Amino acid sequence: MKKKRKIIDIPFDEKLKFFGAALQEHLPDICILLPFQLVGLLTIYLAWTSQMDKAWGLYLIGGVFFAFSTFVMAATLPSSVSYYYEKKLAQKYGFNLSAIVTDKRVEDHSYMEKRGSEGIYVEEFHYIIGYGYEFENNYESEFYIEYEKFYNQIEVGSEIPIRVLKFKPEVSFPRRFKFGKQFGLKKSECN
Repeated sequence: MKKKRKIIDIPFDEKLKFFGAALQEHLPDICILLPFQLVGLLTIYLAWTSQMDKAWGLYLIGGVFFAFSTFVMAATLPSSVSYYYEKKLAQKYGFNLSAIVTDKRVEDHSYMEKRGSEGIYVEEFHYIIGYGYEFENNYESEFYIEYEKFYNQIEVGSEIPIRVLKFKPEVSFPRRFKFGKQFGLKKSECN
């Protein structure tokens, strides 16, 4: 018989605070894209109010500016804000648990960058750790590690500390600083 999950009633003002904190993480992105939207809207308005016979060019330019910036915002912000919102929820309403490392892999995203007449090879690797844990059910997740030194010290089958959201146990986050501390790493190397 499946155990019924306890629903936690989070006050609205607290949800709003978490949402604000999650949105704050994206202020640079919003500050970059918002002027593009405003320029697009202003150009469309000028085309609409102008007395020119061939204002379709302004409509087109304004539409492209507005559509592009709106598309970028709509495509990236919801999932990313949701991630940071859930992370804030887990910090307050989550609990600590241990997970087992189930997978390690490196994704190579290296590329050639052209500078002037010559090309420079830029190495870029993503170090990914997969883990599994049990809380009423079995769950799996993964996270990125920035530093190869940290990645190389982690073994498949080892335990890692995580934080799980009580009322949504499929949401979990590694406790990076505690995890890195086990390996004697500095705080700055735990990303």
